[in-house]
Amino acid sequence: MTDHASKTVPHEIDGTELLGRHEWSGSTANKIVRRQASNRPLNVPKNIFRPPENCHKLSVDRMDHAERGELAELAEENTTRKNATFRGWYILSASDVICVGCDVQASASCQNPYHADIVVPVDPSETDPKAIKDNRTKYAQRIARCVKKFIPFP
Repeated sequence: MTDHASKTVPHEIDGTELLGRHEWSGSTANKIVRRQASNRPLNVPKNIFRPPENCHKLSVDRMDHAERGELAELAEENTTRKNATFRGWYILSASDVICVGCDVQASASCQNPYHADIVVPVDPSETDPKAIKDNRTKYAQRIARCVKKFIPFP
């Protein structure tokens, strides 16, 4: 196990910085890899970028600050999924995320100094559950369209 607590990562996220969202499904990863290899649109499933219910943040890795192997190790160490195998990252730039109306915030921890959150805007006055879900879905679609590539692991 690597000592991740000693890593120093800039707190500010530059617009050119690459972010990676984890993929855990082998079948989805294989499908995306085949599409990417044949230069077809990736058609990233929007649910990959839909925040969990009652939440407006999505976990991502700051890809420019560590080796892929270390980031994959962190993904597997820190997942709450049972019997999960890490499959890779959907890659997008911080500036693309900002352009679709979301924010990106560094959220490093001792467990993952390369962690950040994509923050989906919420209307605090909105109380209708359907409208809240529709807003999360709208942003998930926008973010999914920003994916530049998929990096499989290993």
